[in-house]
Amino acid sequence: MDSFRLITKKLLNTNYKNGILIALLFIIVISPIFIYVNIFNGGISHEHSRWAEFGSAIGGIYAPIVGGLTLFVLLRQVGLQEQVNNQYYLQQAREDIGFYASQLSNILDQSLVGDVPLRAVLHGKFMFCSPEDLCSMDMKNIAADIHGLMPQALDIWSAIYPVFMGLSAVDDSQFKMTLASSKQKLVALLSFEICVALDNLNFCRTDGKSGFTYVFNQKLQ
Repeated sequence: MDSFRLITKKLLNTNYKNGILIALLFIIVISPIFIYVNIFNGGISHEHSRWAEFGSAIGGIYAPIVGGLTLFVLLRQVGLQEQVNNQYYLQQAREDIGFYASQLSNILDQSLVGDVPLRAVLHGKFMFCSPEDLCSMDMKNIAADIHGLMPQALDIWSAIYPVFMGLSAVDDSQFKMTLASSKQKLVALLSFEICVALDNLNFCRTDGKSGFTYVFNQKLQ
């Protein structure tokens, strides 16, 4: 629904320009009729040679006009389809981030060991870690234990980064805004500290070979 509204708004904003363009095209299309009136003085000529000349002239005029109109319509359709695809992708990205953030928020509050929630474990073990610390065997063992006891947390966090990568791959203001708002949504629901800890957990668990450009702990690059 949001995608439809955005597309409709954009189309309404371009109606004025489209109206002018349509008027110009209309003038170009009907101009051969005025040529006909000028040549035959509004009447029907009985001279076959003049009809042949006029038919040849009309064909020469309308052929590029029809070709140009066809090309214009195709380009407009391609442009509109691209807008629809982009809006659908952005809407899907927002929904995915919202779903992942909500699921993570619930998982983080679940108990990992005893009455200690995963959120507290991540904050205590993975918040203040250097890249060198994350490469130690002790931290790798802790990361493996967390992943084994509660695999959903790391799996969901790993699913978020392809969305980030897709949004950052397009040099467009709407994609950049959606990327920024998606990051902010995660921070608002999970806290910046937990986002950093999840980056660290992912880096530690994958030995830094995930291929992600980490957003929250940029020291991991």
